[in-house]
Amino acid sequence: MYKSNSKEKHIKKPNAALKNNKFKISLALLIIIALAFSVFTVNSSANERASDIFHRVNPERRMLYPGGMPFGVRFNTKGLIIVGISEVPTESGSVSPARTSGLRVGDIITFAGDDSVNTPEELTKSINRSSGKELSLKILRSGKERIVNVTPVKSSDDGNYRLGLFVRCECAGIGTVSYIIPESLDFAGLGHGVCDRDSGALIPFLSGNVTNVIIGEVIKGKCGIPGELHGHLGKMPTGTLSGNLKTGIYGKFEKLPEELFYSSPIPAAFEDEVKEGKAEILCTTASNKICKYEILIECIDFKDVRNKNFSIRITDKKLISETGGIVQGMSGSPIIQDGKLIGAVTHVLVDDPATGYGIFIENMLKEANIPQPLAS
Repeated sequence: MYKSNSKEKHIKKPNAALKNNKFKISLALLIIIALAFSVFTVNSSANERASDIFHRVNPERRMLYPGGMPFGVRFNTKGLIIVGISEVPTESGSVSPARTSGLRVGDIITFAGDDSVNTPEELTKSINRSSGKELSLKILRSGKERIVNVTPVKSSDDGNYRLGLFVRCECAGIGTVSYIIPESLDFAGLGHGVCDRDSGALIPFLSGNVTNVIIGEVIKGKCGIPGELHGHLGKMPTGTLSGNLKTGIYGKFEKLPEELFYSSPIPAAFEDEVKEGKAEILCTTASNKICKYEILIECIDFKDVRNKNFSIRITDKKLISETGGIVQGMSGSPIIQDGKLIGAVTHVLVDDPATGYGIFIENMLKEANIPQPLAS
């Protein structure tokens, strides 16, 4: 009996060990699979670009009319841009309260005391209301808010209180339309915002209109000297502006422009479809007709989330002979590759006017969905 019991135990022992080993192996496999899946998920999430998120939120490809036509921009600024500082004649001599307080050309005055100021008349009213007492001005300098205290003085010329400032509340210029949405006639142009020339800060937008443009002259770009399209802005609005953002000027046309290069909308490319190599741009020069010109996309930077996503080189001899390359006013010119609208021209390299930068059309579309803050 003892041997029999011993044998019985000896036979059952390996079966139990086998079951135990199988359990351990299964558990180990499950842990390995779970860890592998976890690592894959973390890496995928970490490597996912903004474009991938945009694809999920916007799974359907947008169809757009490429632009290429010039448009005139007239908009009122939110605040007053200081364009000059002067002396104020007083009974005790000429003084400049603005200069003494540290105000500079390029500063944007948004508040005088508790009053928002968007016109010279509003600022004049606040200055006179101070009766010569210290006035607190809220300004934007290089995009950052500051408070500057200034004391108005009474002018001996007319008896009004003054600071010694020249200001303006409007901006005007020429750009090129990048795309038009067929269903709504919403559009975008420039590929970059309208900025202060010295600081590069975005000029606050209040309201504005779009007009047509007739190109009258092309100033060719040279090494060190950027060229420019000179044109005449129409008097009648052809649409309204809704925002001045870092990726361009946005607005809405009253009706579809007649001078379209493509009679039907074409697909907008996702950024990961853009590749180095040949492409074309659409732009208007002295002929006042939209024409297509050859370019090369030389380098793509997926990390830049704004408006220098890839570098471009003008290779079309006709365009180079006419403009020298990329000139001011061509900003916003749509870029076509493989039948898709991939982006727009944004900048020119001053030392080499045949080269510049472009923005992904996807970045322009994404920012178009961001509501523009209303003026307070």
